[in-house]
Amino acid sequence: MNNDELSEKAYIDLATGLPNKNKCEELLSAHYVINKPTACFMLDLNDLKKVNDTLGH
Repeated sequence: MNNDELSEKAYIDLATGLPNKNKCEELLSAHYVINKPTACFMLDLNDLKKVNDTLGH
């Protein structure tokens, strides 16, 4: 496995293709990425895996 593949697994949700929590935290902490007033909304859904496994994504 090469570095690009490892990076994708570390920072991208494979089911959705969206950045995961680790990538979002990295982007939000980088001062050069956000240069305007910005709001961020995050949800932590407990037991979401159980819902996905029984009802689908």
